[in-house]
Amino acid sequence: MTTFMGFIRMQKSNPQKLKYLRPNKGNMAKIALRCSSCRYKFSRSVAPNLCPFCGKATIAEDTSSSAEDLLREVDEMERGMSGRR
Repeated sequence: MTTFMGFIRMQKSNPQKLKYLRPNKGNMAKIALRCSSCRYKFSRSVAPNLCPFCGKATIAEDTSSSAEDLLREVDEMERGMSGRR
């Protein structure tokens, strides 16, 4: 079993053995982010201090739903309402 710590992956069974890895899609999850000043949406493995578009320090995690999620939710609501009639 391995634990990811920054750029170092350490084997728990053998702590002396270290592998230095570059972050990639396989070992770091992307975070959906949005600038509250300019509304720029982007994703990164590590949240930056400044918005890459406007340069302001107003970055927050983007919790908005995608269009597909909203359509699925509306469809489920319509199915629920049609069953009540």
